[in-house]
Amino acid sequence: MSGLSFADVMDDSILVYVEDHERFVEWITERTGGGSDEMSVDLHKQQITYRPKLHKREEVVAPIHLLGSVATEPRSAMWAWANEHVKDLPVARMVERVRDFGASRGVAELTTPEISIPADSEGSDGLATTATTMAAISCRITGIPTAQIITGNGIRLVMLVDAAGFAPATPSGISFPRTLMSAISAPGWVHDHRRATQGYAQARNLPYGWEPNFGALNIGFPEGNVRVAFDQDGRVSDIQAAFGQQPHQPGH
Repeated sequence: MSGLSFADVMDDSILVYVEDHERFVEWITERTGGGSDEMSVDLHKQQITYRPKLHKREEVVAPIHLLGSVATEPRSAMWAWANEHVKDLPVARMVERVRDFGASRGVAELTTPEISIPADSEGSDGLATTATTMAAISCRITGIPTAQIITGNGIRLVMLVDAAGFAPATPSGISFPRTLMSAISAPGWVHDHRRATQGYAQARNLPYGWEPNFGALNIGFPEGNVRVAFDQDGRVSDIQAAFGQQPHQPGH
């Protein structure tokens, strides 16, 4: 994975992040008996508390690792390792792995203390997209499967959540098409559809194989084969499932 760009790392990370985050929301709902509509963060205690919607249900408290913050003014993202207010706290140690990965692979955005965010284009939200990018990339690099973004007072705090008892989603050929379409439909989340689809298969250790001219990727799920076709511009054009069959061109 040498010579990576920021967009490459996002493409390699985003589908797994979307899948795992959806599973995390379900897990919080299960643990709280109905979901949480209020969260509180204590950076010194290095924890987040999910308060249940329903009375007499237990809170969920989990360790966190602060990744950084995305601000409306100035319109920028700052990594926690560069923030004078938190960089010396234990909560900001894990993000150093993300910085070190960026240094070793030449990804400037991961080693730049503060990143300017361009103005929104039509239908986009650069602040939200940047926060999601920080979360997804950091989950993939650190191996911590999920993250939380909390918004308030013009700031988005981005943190990894290392919840005891939470396990990443199990790959499913039934739900994968929804995950893929959800990610490519969100502005700025996926830059290269082919890379993102292959990156998912690699991250989940699923067998996969390309058809000639990279026209389609076949991925072997527990239920069977899912074929993702791409148009001449490399964008997803069709998804077909053949459960009970394995990919006809397996390979790495």
